[in-house]
Amino acid sequence: MYPTRRLRFDAAKSKALRLGVQGALFVAGLGLVAYFVVTTGPRQVLDAFRAAGPILPLLAVLELVAVFADARAFAALAGPDARRIDRRGWLRSSAMSYVCLTLLPAGRTASEVARASTLARYVGAWRAATAGAQLQAAALVADGVISGLCALVVVTAVASAHHLPELLAGNVIIALGGGVGLLVLIQNPRVAAALARRFPRLFAKLVSTEGRPHSWGVGGSAWSFLGRLAQLLGHALAVHAVGGKLDVPTAAVAYGIHVVSATIGVAIPNQVGIADGAYVLFADTLGFAGAPARALAAMLAIRATQVALALACLLVWLAVPPTQPQDSTV
Repeated sequence: MYPTRRLRFDAAKSKALRLGVQGALFVAGLGLVAYFVVTTGPRQVLDAFRAAGPILPLLAVLELVAVFADARAFAALAGPDARRIDRRGWLRSSAMSYVCLTLLPAGRTASEVARASTLARYVGAWRAATAGAQLQAAALVADGVISGLCALVVVTAVASAHHLPELLAGNVIIALGGGVGLLVLIQNPRVAAALARRFPRLFAKLVSTEGRPHSWGVGGSAWSFLGRLAQLLGHALAVHAVGGKLDVPTAAVAYGIHVVSATIGVAIPNQVGIADGAYVLFADTLGFAGAPARALAAMLAIRATQVALALACLLVWLAVPPTQPQDSTV
């Protein structure tokens, strides 16, 4: 009994330490946001943010398009089993997934864990876990592809890009390489068989029909890429709303800053402080030379939209009760 209690105590300490570090990072991020507001001019930031007010509902709609694309990606990866999921299942899983994506550290991973946990009652735990892991990989592939496209646009059409193309190139290597590698590992039957032999209780289902992937994840990656395009348009509109240009180069810069800061600040919820600082740093690349407050206001408009939508999704998840599917596989 003593070793068991010791293991539980150590696990509790580890979890408490992790939460403490994440909380400290979040507080530090908020401090950075406050610092950037003060140094760029509170009045200027507020005026620019007010100018972006009318466009916030459209930004929310584009965020919902990305949410829908992720749900469609999961359906494509789950295959025929996705037909068991009813509307409440899709609504609750998408809502909680967005809450985790927006408000938790390592948001994408937490998001897909939440989605898979919610949908496991419909498609079975192993099918949900496999599709969720594939969707995580598909999201990385989509991030890598759109990072590459943004880098090409920035290099060819933006005069003062600083080091953004190099940062985007690094993001291509990290995201695209990681996503493709993860898809191959999930799909490879030899890897699955080796894991099943080494850890039969954990991975036996991965080599069975119940746990094997239905596809290589091309459809899921395509839907994820569509979601990224919706977010790219949202970032472009946010920059335009505070006085920037509405064109392809500016859109590539705006979303390029986002994907780079998302990678760098992955441990901080919603990259608080990191994304804001990145927008201030690349203010002149966005077309706001001498007016960094406008660049910061664009990021704050995006952040305000995401947080408000996440809170609405939390209310949806609490208000919509789950339904018991007629047929489930565990």
